[in-house]
Amino acid sequence: MRFPPIIFPIVIILLFTTNSHVRAASSASANEDSTFLDEFLEKLKEGRLGKLGTHYYWDDGLHIDSPSRKFRLRFNMLLNLDVGQINADDELDTAFPDLKEEADLDLRRLMLEILGRFSDFMTTRGQFDFSDGLNIQDLWCSFNEIPYVGEVKTGHFKEPFSLEALTSSQATTFMEASLPSLAFAPRRNLGIQIMHAELREHMTWALGAFLDIGDLEDKDDLLDAFDNAAGYNLTSRITGVPWYKDEGSKFLHLGVSYSHQFRDDTDSDARVRFNTRPESRLTDKKLVDTNEFFADGVDLIGFEAGLVSDSLSIQGEYIRAMTDSKEEGDPEFWGFYVYGNYFLTGERREYVRSKGTFTPEMPKHGFRPRRAEWGAWEIALRYSYLDLNDGTIEGGKEQNFTIGLNWYFTQKYRVMFNYVRSEVEDRASPSVDDGSADIFQSRFQISF
Repeated sequence: MRFPPIIFPIVIILLFTTNSHVRAASSASANEDSTFLDEFLEKLKEGRLGKLGTHYYWDDGLHIDSPSRKFRLRFNMLLNLDVGQINADDELDTAFPDLKEEADLDLRRLMLEILGRFSDFMTTRGQFDFSDGLNIQDLWCSFNEIPYVGEVKTGHFKEPFSLEALTSSQATTFMEASLPSLAFAPRRNLGIQIMHAELREHMTWALGAFLDIGDLEDKDDLLDAFDNAAGYNLTSRITGVPWYKDEGSKFLHLGVSYSHQFRDDTDSDARVRFNTRPESRLTDKKLVDTNEFFADGVDLIGFEAGLVSDSLSIQGEYIRAMTDSKEEGDPEFWGFYVYGNYFLTGERREYVRSKGTFTPEMPKHGFRPRRAEWGAWEIALRYSYLDLNDGTIEGGKEQNFTIGLNWYFTQKYRVMFNYVRSEVEDRASPSVDDGSADIFQSRFQISF
């Protein structure tokens, strides 16, 4: 099916000709211009009481509260639908014949999230992705406000490494993470972590121990995941905010992450591999790839920085992977990215100091053309680089230039447009001396 990527978002716009003021705190009935949707949402917020006093209501998700509110549940869903086109030159087309020169449609995410709270002391979370079968992402329990420690989390969740990797998909500036983050940053694994905010939330630290089992899919039995684990990881992250003013409209974020991955160079399940897609999920092809090789261990170190000054934001990271593999010459790989973004409508990136991460943006106004309110508009530019050549490994080098445009109808509805120019060189197998691809892609995102 061939059609321009821009067609899909334009159709979606017709569904949102009215919306509520996302910053409004008063009742919609008090506003002369309130719409039927405003009044309906207010009734959902009020909800209803069950026979036993249980409160059922809708407020950014379905809530179920016990009569005493000591036990609370919240249900949310997230939909990401991508459409786009990849055009590759002759060299990449020869090396990767499946990089099709036609439009493609991808259900990127269809996630159900269940969040439970018990007397503000314990929090549980389950996050399940149904976009391609069942993929268990988050499945954890945390104990809060423990003296001298802060939060203790155990279960299956993201390791504390990399600002970009820890940012929720609802809050990312671009459709996909950058090349070094995708290639190096450890993702979700089974483990235990302690985390605390210090110095009046001007500093955070996190330390965790993890069994490297990766994502849990419906085809995987949990016992099999244990048996096939690649090894153990010790991962830590420290962040600081040395400059913070005007209630977060201006601040500087700095951070460093470190992970040591214990591996066994006699175990085929523990082999090491670094690769990544070209910042797009429209293809499964990895344009740079070390392929698997044996190693005794891997050390990952990452440096991160973020600067926000009102509507302007700049963010960047450098990540290096150092392997202990005598057979391959102890290769080291590295990469970095830097990007800037600007809100044309005056918003700014939202930041959580207690976590050292960004959170979804809040538009000043929803999309209401009858009031000349057009939501929030954001432009962004990113450069990322990845080098997977060292020792006897010739996985290739890749650099990407990405231009992004985001339109926020509300905090819950967003349309994203990305153009990615991907350039690959010096890869041995399949051989790529100097190839390139142009990727046009857009995403419709809704959370409820």
